[in-house]
Order: sequence, then structure tokens, then C-alpha cells
Amino acid sequence: MNIKWHENPLRTTVELTDNERERFRLKLKIDEYEEAVGMAALYLDEKGDQAKYFSLETARRYLARVQKEEFENEHYDDFIREIESGYHCGDCTSAPSSCAKCYAEGLLGIDTIPGLKHDVAVYVDAAFGRDENVGIDEAIRRLKTYEPVPSGGWLELPPEKFEANVDHWKKQARAAYKWLVDYKRSRLA
Repeated sequence: MNIKWHENPLRTTVELTDNERERFRLKLKIDEYEEAVGMAALYLDEKGDQAKYFSLETARRYLARVQKEEFENEHYDDFIREIESGYHCGDCTSAPSSCAKCYAEGLLGIDTIPGLKHDVAVYVDAAFGRDENVGIDEAIRRLKTYEPVPSGGWLELPPEKFEANVDHWKKQARAAYKWLVDYKRSRLA
């Protein structure tokens, strides 16, 4: 496995050998089987909190998928693409969705953004923006000099509502700054 640390840590990529790809495929298959069996178990619980979901037919449908091996490579190519060229975006960056890259890395037992909390990662993401020409030094400078400016929905609210959050936002930006400086020193030196 070769991790290619990118100046934008959310764009770090991983090159896998053929053996690692096969190991990943099998882990993905096991994870999807476990999900199907867990869902079937939910629909087989006749007592307790889950009894309202009881349905033999639904449980059979989940188990039939496992028996037919419908999961074979269903999402494999998408996850490989995320590992090799994807971008962290989802819960890890405070976006309301799961992150396919984090999921795939988790199956591989790696984490290319260790210690980066979602409420801080959103500032790292914003410091780089969507312009791939922004380097790490510029992103660090942006975080170091971060000053919140009212925009969007904040313009419709009383200024004191915005001001009440400024110290918290600056604290998160400082944490993002510190994390990114540490990342540069440890991964890009």
C-alpha cells in the first residue's frame, strides 16, 4: 500500500497492490453480508423494541440476496475509485452524508486524516476551497488569519446572533490551523 499524501489532506490517495485490492473486495463483501444478515435479524425479532418490524418475507429477501451473492462487486469499483482518487466529503467534513472514502479506508484499516474532527475539518476544507491550485501554505495562511464575515442566511438575522458565534468559529479555525501545520510537518516534510 502506498499512501500519497496530498497538500490538501482531504485529497490524499492510496495505491493498492492486486493482493490489497482482493483483500479489500473480500472485506467489503463480508461487511455487506453482515449488513444483510443484520437487517434480516431485525425483521425476525418477534419480541421487544423491534417487534413492530417483524416480517418473514422481508427477512427472506435480505437473506436471498446473500444466498445469490448479489453483493459481488456491487460497490467495489466506486470504493476503489474513492481510495485512489476520491475526496473526503461527508460526516468527516460536516457534510450531511456518509463519506465513501472514510468507509473504504476503514475497511483497509487506515485513516488518512487521523485526529481531524468533523467540526474542524470543515475549516480545512474551506481553506483549500474547490480550487485545486491552493497549496498548503496558502491554506495555512487563510486559517491563521481567519475572520468570520456574515453571509447567506446570517445577513437576514440580527448582527448580535452572528457575533455570538464568532469566538467559537475562530476557535475551530485555530484548531484547523494547528492540525494542518502538524499534518504538513509530519506528512509532507
